[in-house]
Amino acid sequence: STPKPSSAASDVYKRQNMQEVESLGASFGFANLQNANLEGADLSEANLHGASLQKVNFSAAVLTGANFDRATLEGAIFCDTVMSNGITNSGCGK
Repeated sequence: STPKPSSAASDVYKRQNMQEVESLGASFGFANLQNANLEGADLSEANLHGASLQKVNFSAAVLTGANFDRATLEGAIFCDTVMSNGITNSGCGK
């Protein structure tokens, strides 16, 4: 069966400020997190497979080991963001 792209519970996340939240290993697969503020959040090892992450602010977030397979990332901000391959600054100044 095909996974649903979003649910009522995941839609709540896109309306909330989730700055500095610690969600190590959390599953946000296929969640709708559009426009969420995840600045400084620790999402190490999080499952973001297929998630809608358009315009999400990942500034200073820790995303080491996070799974972004098939996630939609248009307009997402990565500034001083810790990734598995080092620090990403591609979204600084946007």
